[in-house]
Amino acid sequence: MSAPEPAELDAEFAQHFGRTKASLIDAASDTDLAIQTGGAYLPGVVSMPDATHMAVARETRIETFIVSADGDVSPTGSDADLIELFTPTATEVARRILASCTQNDIILEGDSYLTASVTPVSEVIGDPHFDDQQFDAADGVGLVAIVADIDGSRVATEPVIHAGASTGLPLEVNDEVFEAFAVGDIAQQHTAANRIVVFPQFAQLHSGPPLASTTTGDNGNVRCMVVFRARTAPSADDASKD
Repeated sequence: MSAPEPAELDAEFAQHFGRTKASLIDAASDTDLAIQTGGAYLPGVVSMPDATHMAVARETRIETFIVSADGDVSPTGSDADLIELFTPTATEVARRILASCTQNDIILEGDSYLTASVTPVSEVIGDPHFDDQQFDAADGVGLVAIVADIDGSRVATEPVIHAGASTGLPLEVNDEVFEAFAVGDIAQQHTAANRIVVFPQFAQLHSGPPLASTTTGDNGNVRCMVVFRARTAPSADDASKD
């Protein structure tokens, strides 16, 4: 599947993170659309940890870290090997993201969380999904950042049809939308391995790469991935429109 890569994060794209969830829902007279902003790259590349010793893994191993305002990471689980493996990378990624937010006037609210995982390549099937489907009109759209080895994410860039948005309920989207995205019938970006891509958490359709037929990567037959998630504060201008 041929698709363009995201552009670098700039002030114009950063404005999306000051939006409310309501502003991403376009209620037209006959068709309801969820706006797809696509993603943006943060500068530089990330060297993912050496997980070759986990190449015999038969199921995903995952650890969640709480991220402080200054970028320190605190593990919440008990997988000592995974914590030791990912703490340096998790710290680097978190601090890069927070620095970019500061530089681009993106305001995060509350605790941020970062998940680090090692997944057998045979289990990476790349199902399209939203990280946040819950509609609350005045809430901020949130921020997601993803970086992984072998291959990057796919991120939608054209509006997708939804079947309804009611406060306190998940955004309704028919299976046909996810199926169309999976086969490339919805315009999308293809992010590179080892690049951090950021996009709104709410209603942004994306997927991992379909790697189940891939034999190996730099870490043998496993894929390393880091995902950062945070709530965002709507800007005064955007909030006043709701």
